[in-house]
Amino acid sequence: MAHTEVPNSVLRNIEKLARRFLRHKDSNSKGMHYVSWRELCLPRDMGGLGFHDLIAWKGALRARLAWTVINDPDSLLHKVVTAKYGADPWENIRRTRCSATWKIIREGADALAGILRWKVGDGRRVRILQDCWILDRRIERWPTFVNVEAVDNAHVNHLLDDNFQWNADVVEHCFGTIMAQRILNIVTTPSAGADQPELIKSCFGSSLAAVVYRDKFGPANFEFGWMHKLKLHPREKFHWWRLLRDAIPTNMWLLRRGLSGTGDCSWGCGGEENTEHCITRCSKLREVLDILGKWGFVLPFFDTLEMALDGLAILAETNRNLGALYCYAVYHVWYCGVPEMN
Repeated sequence: MAHTEVPNSVLRNIEKLARRFLRHKDSNSKGMHYVSWRELCLPRDMGGLGFHDLIAWKGALRARLAWTVINDPDSLLHKVVTAKYGADPWENIRRTRCSATWKIIREGADALAGILRWKVGDGRRVRILQDCWILDRRIERWPTFVNVEAVDNAHVNHLLDDNFQWNADVVEHCFGTIMAQRILNIVTTPSAGADQPELIKSCFGSSLAAVVYRDKFGPANFEFGWMHKLKLHPREKFHWWRLLRDAIPTNMWLLRRGLSGTGDCSWGCGGEENTEHCITRCSKLREVLDILGKWGFVLPFFDTLEMALDGLAILAETNRNLGALYCYAVYHVWYCGVPEMN
């Protein structure tokens, strides 16, 4: 995938096999699709399982090759491809015939663009709206005021004077007083010649491909990060991941889909069996917690789902063992109550 052209259709067929392996119980029966494949491919800190979307992962793998070419002008590969195709892999010129190597480098460069920031030299390579050259974001994705007509399809060199220093009047006309002051504080390096890209994010502890792939999904927004701190066994951790996504076949979940004739709890509690009931209100769960309390493991009783999640987040910081024990109790009560569904 990193060094050869693999058709997207082949990658999609491979993903189809992976989905079938994950969701089908055996060759004669199909499992239910509780969570979309797209969500499963989210990074773990965004609430996914960390599977790879192969199309996105292909570009991330090729970003390593593109960065090597861009960052090492003395390499033989850089000299060969730039002599034939130019030094800018982001150039919009599409050639009718080009080598597979150049196609791979271009795709890697496109994937790499999201984590690059440009050091302004002569400003000829940096697009004002589409490239990152102010802080760590592109202006087209920045909620700020800008005179779009003046900078649309323009490069940063339009904001520089003949000495490659900022033209304060032009900058202020295009961006306004406040934004202009931020831009004027950026140091240009005309002595270095052409604009130079640099990585916005450090790759310490991760590969470049992993950083590029992670960038495609934006900032982490998984509100249940405490679950990772509890260090649960993978079996219980996966169960809780499903619980928090309402992706577990409770009787209410099945009733809404016409797959069950009742929504009551399987333990005979008399209440509706939903996610909140399984985590907090089930009579069998409370019975188990009461027994654990008599054994010396004093666990809290929660009345609502919100209280339970807040309480578990606190336990993840203050008493990880008790938090994990509560999660284990919820897991085993569920699986002992409805073994036929799992």
